[in-house]
Amino acid sequence: MILFPKNKQPELKPNQHLEVLETPFGVRALYDSVSFCNRCGTCAQVCPSYHLSRNEIDSPRGRNQAIRLILEGKLRPDVSVLQTSLAGCTLCGRCMQSCAGKIPTSDHVLEVYRWLDKPRLPILLHQLFSLRGSNPQKFALLFRFILHIRFCWNIAAFIPGLNWLKQASKRITQTPKLLSKILQAKIYENKKNPNFIYVPSFEAEFLMPEIALSSIKLIAKKGKTICWLNTPCGLFEYVYGNLPQSKRLLRKFIRKHQSIENGQVPLVTDSLDVYHFLQKAPQLFAKYKRMHRQAEQFATQVRYITDFFPAQITASFPDPVSLDYGTLFSRESHPIRQAHILFKTLFKQNFVECGYTDFDTPAFGYAFTAGNLNSQIMFELVKTIAQKQTKHIFTFSGLCALELNTAFNTLYPAAKAQHIVHLADKI
Repeated sequence: MILFPKNKQPELKPNQHLEVLETPFGVRALYDSVSFCNRCGTCAQVCPSYHLSRNEIDSPRGRNQAIRLILEGKLRPDVSVLQTSLAGCTLCGRCMQSCAGKIPTSDHVLEVYRWLDKPRLPILLHQLFSLRGSNPQKFALLFRFILHIRFCWNIAAFIPGLNWLKQASKRITQTPKLLSKILQAKIYENKKNPNFIYVPSFEAEFLMPEIALSSIKLIAKKGKTICWLNTPCGLFEYVYGNLPQSKRLLRKFIRKHQSIENGQVPLVTDSLDVYHFLQKAPQLFAKYKRMHRQAEQFATQVRYITDFFPAQITASFPDPVSLDYGTLFSRESHPIRQAHILFKTLFKQNFVECGYTDFDTPAFGYAFTAGNLNSQIMFELVKTIAQKQTKHIFTFSGLCALELNTAFNTLYPAAKAQHIVHLADKI
């Protein structure tokens, strides 16, 4: 299979793109996947950027048609209207959920970003997080140093290229404790023959160690657990433009997992973004048969933290409770369905279900990308939460909880967002 139609885009570099896309309806080349759209418009009804602008180009259908024109050589990908349209996409997967053909529009958007090869994050921020993939130890030291001089952030924000520090300061209100030092006093390190491997997300390790501690406590009830600290899997590189580096990191991650009990030990994460990316691992190695088989086997061992909730739980909240479905790539995965059933059963009439056209929290650093719609999306989201008088919101990642609480501090102080693992703390 080919990535692009022959003789249409010879200047594209195949190693910077996915060879094929693995969809619920089979393996497709990018052009085939984009062309599968029948323009029914169902996706537009759930797309946050289309709801805000009401412009066709800002809908998933509009993006897919524009990408098809690019692949046919009829449209330049650097035209300003398309750049604005791409910047509005939060990669949330709501369009794929509503689409009868399950068209992976978020993957299509990422392919265009890889073609453009331009950082979407501020340059220094992009370089900082790229360092985690190339030198995790140096990244950890540098990032922790930056956290400890947080009192300088608002001043440094006036320096060109560092204005993003002001946004970060609003989201990170205190210097977190070091997870590695906390774990030194625990019993979860250096265990032989583990039953589970826990990989804390970036936010759980560096910003919100309480997520990691609650997760480890929950997993350890099921068996011996080891913790992989500061172990990048390639998600950042996959989303922000460096596909070859993403493949290298993911390959290293998979082989490290295979070195423990031949890859038969379940690997647990507290971030649904990481979970969805690791489930997509086979797609990254489509043309490497052996690595593809290894990635398929690896994906079967990936777990989300809610898999370790007790079968019978009880929790009580006098106020309305809701789930925020903010995540990358999909809203139909097993953890989301599982959590929805759990909340509906547990909280009954106090569970405020997300409406068909409601907004989700943009995930994985979207608020820092160029031309984003984060402020408008968060305003609409908080407005809906306030109208329904919801007080407790649980998220599938720590970053979404930080983003929501930042908005709540300004717009709706009565509400609080927290990671879903903290539900287990109340059991």
